Amino acid sequence: MPELSPTYSPEKTQTFPAAMRSIAWVISVVMVLAFAIGSSWFARPENAQVIQVLYPFPITIIGSWFLTLLAMNILWLFFKKRFSIFANLVFALLSIPISWSGVLEEFTGVAQISPTLSTTVFQALPIPLLILSQLVIPRFRTIDRIIFAGLGGVIVTLHLLLHLVLTIPEAELSRERQADTLSLLAALPPAMTQQQAIRRGASELSHDLIADPDPAVLPPEWGEGASVVFANIRRILADAPPGTHVMIEPGNTVFERIGYLYDGRTLGETSTPRVFIFPSTITNQSLMNAQRAHVTLAGVGSAFWFLIGIWLCSFHARLSRRRKRGQP
Repeated sequence: MPELSPTYSPEKTQTFPAAMRSIAWVISVVMVLAFAIGSSWFARPENAQVIQVLYPFPITIIGSWFLTLLAMNILWLFFKKRFSIFANLVFALLSIPISWSGVLEEFTGVAQISPTLSTTVFQALPIPLLILSQLVIPRFRTIDRIIFAGLGGVIVTLHLLLHLVLTIPEAELSRERQADTLSLLAALPPAMTQQQAIRRGASELSHDLIADPDPAVLPPEWGEGASVVFANIRRILADAPPGTHVMIEPGNTVFERIGYLYDGRTLGETSTPRVFIFPSTITNQSLMNAQRAHVTLAGVGSAFWFLIGIWLCSFHARLSRRRKRGQP
């Protein structure tokens, strides 16, 4: 057997991958904690800065990042028996441009399958597939796959419970309160309608702004909802319904409700028509608070269980390495 080079050191060759593994762990944990903190921060109504309620753009990106990270790890486990912290770090970095691009939010053909079906269902599809594989294919089971199947099940259950307990009940109440408020305002005399609408937080839009919206003068809390607002207002003015008119824009989901109040005058009259807009931040404040609790609890809970899951996989890997080296 040839002699080893004097510069060769088994300790150094073992220390290098251990150091790289530690770095991968630190970066992965920091990114998951940032996901939890970011979810809580952007879910606050005062930080959301949107005219609609559900999931402002930063929340969508952050949530998509975590879901992409989880899905990639699960797909990795379909081909590998064990979790890898190095692969997890690569997935965490790859998930940033993927979530930022929004490609996972626009699946071709989803709307044709079911207009009411969230694209999140398709993004999270690897989770139930892994759970089913553990239940029906015994030879496919490994400790890491079982851990991630349980992890995915906990996260999905957490989101469903928060939907059922917080978001959906409050959405029903908010819709009823919003419709009742606008109906009562529409029944008032014109002078009182204007006074009460502004008192209740509505914004009166000038005709010039409606005709040529300038992003520089729009309220910052409108955010991405501004284009939706002016498209709806132009539609109301084009129809020119007689008398005071109320319209509620459903938004992208059943939770996003923008209210409009139009005083019934046409563009050809001497005085220009008045349009009042009721952002969701005004009429659905309680729903936004429920959404804040939902997103915060889901973000923190998902991050916690994800970290527990990958720690269990790492602990199992260390035990396996010790057994291979014959250590107790």
